[in-house]
Amino acid sequence: MGVNIRNSEGYMDTVPFQALSGIDHEAKAASKPAFRPLVYICSPFSGDIETNKKKAADFAEYVLSYFHGWEPVSINGGAEKYSVSVLIPKSGTETVNAVNAAIDAAIEEGIAKFGGKKPNKAAIKTPLRDGDVEREDEAYKGHYFINANSTTAPQIVDRAVKPILDRGEVYSGCYARVSLNFYAFNSNGNKGIACGLGNIQKIRDGEPLGGKTSAADDFSTLADDDFLA
Repeated sequence: MGVNIRNSEGYMDTVPFQALSGIDHEAKAASKPAFRPLVYICSPFSGDIETNKKKAADFAEYVLSYFHGWEPVSINGGAEKYSVSVLIPKSGTETVNAVNAAIDAAIEEGIAKFGGKKPNKAAIKTPLRDGDVEREDEAYKGHYFINANSTTAPQIVDRAVKPILDRGEVYSGCYARVSLNFYAFNSNGNKGIACGLGNIQKIRDGEPLGGKTSAADDFSTLADDDFLA
C-alpha cells in the first residue's frame, strides 16, 4: 500500500501521511514471518565439524560402572553431579584410538587455557585411565576406564531411543552407549583434559556390579500352603 504525502487538493499534509505510514509499516511487519534464530547447543555438526566429531565420542556396548545417572551425587565433598565410569576393553583398539584422538583435539583447542603453550600430554591429567594399574577391582581388569560427569541430567534411552522410565533398567554392569565430550581445564595448579557426560543408551543387560542380584536369583517359587506353614 502506497501513501501519498499530498492531500486530495494537491497540498502537502504531513499529519495523515505520518499516521498512514505508521499503519503501512505495521502491516508490512505483520506480514513477515517472525525471526527465530537457530541455535546449536553442543552439536558436533556446527562450527569445526571434524574437530567436534573427534571430541564427541559415541561408544557402543561398554559396561557402566559407578552409575549415578538418575540422581546427582557428591564425590569427595564436591558439587553434586551425575556421573558414570565407562569401561573400555583394551582389545578395543578402535575405540581407544578414537578416545586418544578426542583428547588430542581437546588439547589443541584448550591451548589458551594452558597459557598459550601446548603442554606435554604425558605431563597433564587425561581421562583415559588404566584399570589394571589404578583399580583393584575384577571388573576393571583388562580395561581402560573413563570417569565422566555433568551437572545436567543425561537423557537415558533404550535401543529404540525411547526414554527409560524404570530406573532399575540401567545399573552398574549393564551395557550401554555413552556420548562424551572432552575439554581442557586449568584450575588451582591442576591442568589437563576432563570428560563431560552427555547421554546414555542402554543396549543390553550385563552382570550387575557391586553384588546386585535379582529376586529370581534370590528366591525359589513357593506354593501358598508352604509359605503359610
